[in-house]
Amino acid sequence: MTEQQFAASRRGHLLVGILQQPEVLTRMVAAANADRPAVEVIDPDVAALIGALSDDEKKAAGRVVKRFLAPHGLRPFKKGKRVLGGKVFSRGTVYRQVLPPAGAGGSFPSQAGGFGDPIAAAKAILAAGRLDNGRQLDTVEDFLAERRAMWGDA
Repeated sequence: MTEQQFAASRRGHLLVGILQQPEVLTRMVAAANADRPAVEVIDPDVAALIGALSDDEKKAAGRVVKRFLAPHGLRPFKKGKRVLGGKVFSRGTVYRQVLPPAGAGGSFPSQAGGFGDPIAAAKAILAAGRLDNGRQLDTVEDFLAERRAMWGDA
């Protein structure tokens, strides 16, 4: 079963209805920050409203969840993580915030709680010309040497 076939089905419509609840997105972002699978958040609702899903339906549901989270800057990070207390899903994908949510302003690498691209973060630090300790930086090598010394990898 494809994602489109599932989404067009009665069960797919119910899943989309669950995903469109504002608190679900908030809880999925919290799950991502806690290294938990996104489907762990919706598992109780899916069990109550939809019931058991076939393996193909679960895979399609996972793809629907992935498509739902993508505009919010969440990307797959770790697949196959055990869903705690899962009634419908036994395993799911953990997501990470790798892009700013669509329409978000500001400099993403500096946003609290974000998991920005480390290269973009390094470039932003170099553009500012200073590390947290106020030390002047001139090159990426300076930045890497400073961080290695800070982490004890020098």
